[in-house]
Amino acid sequence: MKRDLPLLIATGFGLGHLPRAPGTWGALGAVLFYLILAPFLNFWGYFFISLFFCAVGVWSAQKAAETLAQRDPREVVIDEIAGQWIALWSCHSLGAIFWSFIVFRLLDIYKPPPIRQVDQLPGGWGIMADDVVAGILTGLLLFFVRLLIRILAEFS
Repeated sequence: MKRDLPLLIATGFGLGHLPRAPGTWGALGAVLFYLILAPFLNFWGYFFISLFFCAVGVWSAQKAAETLAQRDPREVVIDEIAGQWIALWSCHSLGAIFWSFIVFRLLDIYKPPPIRQVDQLPGGWGIMADDVVAGILTGLLLFFVRLLIRILAEFS
């Protein structure tokens, strides 16, 4: 049981074992979790859940990597869950949630700088860091797109 708990958490309670694109399943799990909890959360709720995902993610991803004897096992999706959760912070519509998911997955898959650089950190930190940065960049990008749309609407 002691060995199974980190693996259970790291795989997103089994989402990482689903066929094809386990990271996508992990991100979709985060979206579902967000849709259930969002009506009940304020800033601090989002903040502490994000912090929890990140802290537990580093620990469980490290343990899972050791158990599976791989640097970044495909089954580990807690990083996608945490990153997608962070990307969803500023989403207030289904359209924004959709674009958050698409942009996050593209950034996670293609890993443009600085995402690629933080991916090289050792152990659980490296497993988690690229997705956390991808989530932050996704949130910022969507925030600035929404701001630009509002500014352009004022000039119309």
